Amino acid sequence: MFLATSKKYLAPEGTLTGRFDSPHFTGSLTLKPMTVDLTVLGFIPAQINLGFSAAGAASGTYAGGTFTLNAPMNFTVSSMTIFGFPFGGGSGCRTESPVQLSISAPNSNVFDPANLAYLQGGFTIASMNNQCGFLGGIVSGQLAGPGNTLGLLLQTV
Repeated sequence: MFLATSKKYLAPEGTLTGRFDSPHFTGSLTLKPMTVDLTVLGFIPAQINLGFSAAGAASGTYAGGTFTLNAPMNFTVSSMTIFGFPFGGGSGCRTESPVQLSISAPNSNVFDPANLAYLQGGFTIASMNNQCGFLGGIVSGQLAGPGNTLGLLLQTV
């Protein structure tokens, strides 16, 4: 699985579980927290610990040869550092509203849930709330906005 923001490519690991009753899918998407290296103002090294929490059930459909998955997620930032010194984040630092992930496998007329399928799609990351510390606006500026991409390789286990 990969996640690409408009500013940075990210690679979270995760699990999609659920039930597929053609043409409908219901379940949950879980993404593991990860550390992300950023450059603030084009030259200042920064690092954030980014987490994800489901904001609702994942759902999807398989119709017309396309599998589409929708999963609302909150993005959280547990800590932020510049030059290794802490400057924000915390248990309350998260997106102001859930990110609506919507990814699909178009023209997947050979889609079989027992095999591999690659899904991808774009989404917008909401601004971070005001509980991210005194420089939280910097992180919001690095993450928030449209033009982000999520890719998911599905494999039955």
